[in-house]
Amino acid sequence: MRWIKWLSRILIGGVCVWAGLVLYGYHLTQQRSIPPVAIVGRNQRAVTARRHRLITQAAYPHTLARGHNPAYAQALIQADQYTAQQAIGLVCIPAAKIILPIFPGTSDFALLNGVGTYWRNQRLGQGNYVVAAHNLSGQKALLNPMTAVKPGQHIYLTDFVHLATYTAVSNRVVTDRHSELLAVPGPHQPAEVTLFRCVGGIGTPWREVLQGRLTSEQWLNQAAPALLRQMRLTVNGTVTAYQVSRSRSATPLARWGLTNYQNIMHQWGWAVGVLIAAWLIDVFGTLRQRRAPVSH
Repeated sequence: MRWIKWLSRILIGGVCVWAGLVLYGYHLTQQRSIPPVAIVGRNQRAVTARRHRLITQAAYPHTLARGHNPAYAQALIQADQYTAQQAIGLVCIPAAKIILPIFPGTSDFALLNGVGTYWRNQRLGQGNYVVAAHNLSGQKALLNPMTAVKPGQHIYLTDFVHLATYTAVSNRVVTDRHSELLAVPGPHQPAEVTLFRCVGGIGTPWREVLQGRLTSEQWLNQAAPALLRQMRLTVNGTVTAYQVSRSRSATPLARWGLTNYQNIMHQWGWAVGVLIAAWLIDVFGTLRQRRAPVSH
């Protein structure tokens, strides 16, 4: 019957729209845009007091795993608010186009919104400043792009008061048994920075570890204006501000797709593909019938 045929088309068309929203949600996780601005502090004392308070309150679990894309999508939706409230610094690696907030501790929200500090007592420009992020399979997000960093390239970190410049000395994949990479250098050795993430699936023993040595340190308000712009920082007298958002704003429907795209496509991707293929075959068949010459 004709009404059944049209009903099937409507249902299949709805599935296509649904799949489109899911794919658009995935697309949103890949996008960056000009973000809003958050005020870090009115003066250095306020910034330092805020940082110490957040470090004291943070949790430092040292069991890291691969991040799940739906969890990342959910974290991305709340990134602006979380970053404005919790960020204690920024890391910028121009060679890999990485600009990420630094959070105290290694909670999932910290490791899915930027990088988290590994030790409670670590200080920028001193010892070994260790930060980590979750690994996201198949995405150029968080620290995944740091694979492109080569020795000699710069790594910039700021705690919103100081700016530390490190020069990359090694970038390699090792097992989690290489705990010496997280060790503090000796008293006569330069300070270091260590950035790492998991490589592989859940429970993987492999880590990508990027290390750099401190080459210079200065007050943030004395940094080159071009570098501040690259780091999305504004220092106006005693006021420090930074841009916090990492993704385009999403409509409620797009947010639904953003948080569910991986589960849907993994569990029902085959069904969506079959329905879309059936719909396309039906559409082409209808068009072909309409164009066919009428016999008398």
